Amino acid sequence: MHTARQNMPKRIKGQSRSKFPQRMFDSKGGTFAAGFGTGVLTTLLFPTVVKSFRPAVVAAVQGMMSVSDQIKETTSSFRENLEDIVSQAQFDRLKNDIDAELARQHHPLNNT
Repeated sequence: MHTARQNMPKRIKGQSRSKFPQRMFDSKGGTFAAGFGTGVLTTLLFPTVVKSFRPAVVAAVQGMMSVSDQIKETTSSFRENLEDIVSQAQFDRLKNDIDAELARQHHPLNNT
């Protein structure tokens, strides 16, 4: 099993162990420099970016709230209509049962 230390190249006398400063700007370290620069710029510009996008974000949230309210209203209306239909069906069923029972009781062939 190899350890990280075993995989490291031998150091030449007078050569620094860390190649960080040299690699920061060569092809292998360019991504680090770009990432570091992006991080610094983001940190510096973040407050400005937040301020410039804030009105758009607020408008988007308001739009989502409006859509949410419309969905709630539509759902409530649908539920109310469905409850009315179920109540009407229950009433009609009960009325038909009562009418059938009254007709059976008052039928001339019924001796009860």
